[in-house]
Amino acid sequence: MVEHLLDYFLTQPRRLVGLGRSLVNVGGFLVVAGAIAHAATASVSVVRGIAGGVQPNVMLVNLMPGMPTWWIPEGVFGFGLAALVVLAGVAALRTGRVYERLLRH
Repeated sequence: MVEHLLDYFLTQPRRLVGLGRSLVNVGGFLVVAGAIAHAATASVSVVRGIAGGVQPNVMLVNLMPGMPTWWIPEGVFGFGLAALVVLAGVAALRTGRVYERLLRH
């Protein structure tokens, strides 16, 4: 199975470049969504803290109860996974471009 994947990507390196671009886009989107979610929960927490005197910990699921928020990174682990997706995309993109250069000559 791994040999089939290697043949699929290395016979046409454009596929590997496309996979790398997609992974970078998805990882970047996750990081931005997580940053926006962190800003939203922090601002609501501050506003509630000013109103009540105690800063309660507000979760994203409490802000958007009807929306699926399982894919948005909220902690260190989620942001770490998103960063790994970006790094895997950069590695695939660079490797695909190197193979393109090698196969042209």
